[in-house]
Amino acid sequence: MAEAGEDLGLDYILSIVERNGELLLVGKHRLDRKAPEVIIGRTGG
Repeated sequence: MAEAGEDLGLDYILSIVERNGELLLVGKHRLDRKAPEVIIGRTGG
């Protein structure tokens, strides 16, 4: 993950979750538990 040229790969934990009948690849901030998760990809059903 990158934001404005900054590598955020070490700050996020990636996981696959099931929601509403589809799979989502989400990134959750490793240290800031209150930060919103980032949806990186989805199966689309």
